[in-house]
Amino acid sequence: MMLAACMPAAPVSTVQPTPTSDAPLRLPSLTPLPPKRTGPGLILLTLPGARADLTNTYLTNGALPALAKLAAAGAKAGYLQPSEPALSAATQATLLTGVNAARSGIVADHFHAPGSAAPQTVRGQDTASAVEPVWRSAMRFGAHTALVGYAPGSLDLAGQRADWMVSQGTAIAPAAQFVLKFSEARDWKNAPSSLSPLRESRMSVATGSGTATVDVLVLALDTTDDHQENYDTWLLSRSKAIDNNAIRWHLNEWASVVIDPLLQSSAGFKVTDANPAHFAVYQTPLMINQIAPPEFAREITQRFGAPPAPPDEDALARNWIEQGTYVQMGERQAQWLANVAAYIDQQQQPDVMLVRLAVIEDAERMLLLQQAKQPNYAERAGGYMAAVQHAYEVADTAVAVLWNVLDSSNSSLVVVSPLGMAPAHTAVNINRLFNEKKWLTYLRPGVMDLTKTKAYAIADGGLAQIYLNLKGREPNGITETAEADKLANDIATALRTLADPDGQPVFTRVLRHTELNPLGMLSDYAGDVVAQAIPGYRISEALDRQATFEPSLQLGAAGYVATTPELRGIFIAAGAGIRSGARPASINLLDVAPTLAALLRFTSPVFMEGRVVETVLK
Repeated sequence: MMLAACMPAAPVSTVQPTPTSDAPLRLPSLTPLPPKRTGPGLILLTLPGARADLTNTYLTNGALPALAKLAAAGAKAGYLQPSEPALSAATQATLLTGVNAARSGIVADHFHAPGSAAPQTVRGQDTASAVEPVWRSAMRFGAHTALVGYAPGSLDLAGQRADWMVSQGTAIAPAAQFVLKFSEARDWKNAPSSLSPLRESRMSVATGSGTATVDVLVLALDTTDDHQENYDTWLLSRSKAIDNNAIRWHLNEWASVVIDPLLQSSAGFKVTDANPAHFAVYQTPLMINQIAPPEFAREITQRFGAPPAPPDEDALARNWIEQGTYVQMGERQAQWLANVAAYIDQQQQPDVMLVRLAVIEDAERMLLLQQAKQPNYAERAGGYMAAVQHAYEVADTAVAVLWNVLDSSNSSLVVVSPLGMAPAHTAVNINRLFNEKKWLTYLRPGVMDLTKTKAYAIADGGLAQIYLNLKGREPNGITETAEADKLANDIATALRTLADPDGQPVFTRVLRHTELNPLGMLSDYAGDVVAQAIPGYRISEALDRQATFEPSLQLGAAGYVATTPELRGIFIAAGAGIRSGARPASINLLDVAPTLAALLRFTSPVFMEGRVVETVLK
């Protein structure tokens, strides 16, 4: 085991998308000495979750200097209008292809594929769009491309690859909380001096290989000359012989520990309670790099190590960590990805680089506490919204990092958020409702009985997709074709009339599958019924809930009607080819990909549905 230094806290219906598992991994070879850019360069930084209104507020109060500088030098839209459905994976696909969800086949963050066993789903982020993304179009015109910060599954998708790919990384072992009991230190070699007797403990860290663990030893030191037993410093070591691999660790710092040198798997550690009676340490999930091609993977791993784990929603819900630590996790990940992206730009000089940082989206999902109706609003709103602002500030720092390495005379930086998030106050456990209506039956708590279930829901944020367990279409289908139409109508009626305990309606739009075409959502992957909630209600697909309505643990959600003001995203760009001072009132998400193609001076593919936003180009 090695130890790293501490860090301060701070489709149309006939077109099918390709799930990760359908495409075997065939990595391209690394170009050792890539050609220098001969044409315009482009960095597209995507910041999902960044809201137009909050961004403008933070720009006004001076919290986002890099974005302010970028806007002053170039173009800034009043807002970016997301497409339907306004969910992270679906809008990302539209951003990168210039087509709607019906044509991309990415109809939600996760969705059911016809012919697969219910309730099996595929993840939108790990699924290839049914049409060519913009960087692949650029590659057909000779461009070298890089992807940074996208889902690990993207490495497995043959039609989605770039020349250089650095994902968010993959967790191979879960997070943990350790409550340490210290005892008298014995048999240590080269231990530093301490003003109080040395104390020792250990943490057994799961390696992801079955039940195997690795011990991380902890040595407590007192370095405060206050004539009291006051342990303020800890050493982390693989053995009791202190050497250069041991790291010195303090309160409010992160320690990054390499658990397996062969895999270069790494976990982060932070003291969350220094009280000797309940000394608590949070350990992040164990992470490994997912990078292509292999030679490049070695280069990045040797220079930067494994990526830090993303913010841990489960740990926050368990009270293992508080909101500050949660956002710090996003900050550590964003810093790592931004630094890797800057390195790639300097060393490989791709013509096109796409960078995705989820720090804002992750923060808003758990911390967007803006309404009195939300749980714990009075007690926590101030701290939570300060943490959300900090997430925007972290993203702004990444903008600065990328702007500073970019040569604006021949390259441009485009910063886009394809959607924002709205506050959520109430979780609607829709499958509990289906159980009460006798449409869904439990085999046991949390498990659906497919031999008796007629319909079930899959949900993301404010959007629910209801799939009939249709005989002949689903492997275990029981709903007869003759009764399908009536069942779908009954479900739609029940959702249209559903009200919360206060008598307030829950859904603002409920559509049958055949009614989805005007929204650009008609796809074999879309539900037989699709429902969108009124903002504030978050739809949960959980199968183990005892009530239909309960307070929402997640405080931010998307998936509502795309024109919801809180879902408006951002578009800010500067550099070569960008018109300085351009201020369009709004830009449609469908128009971004063709505009990027124009920036790169190649003809937009004929399948793109948007148009070039000429007002932001020179």
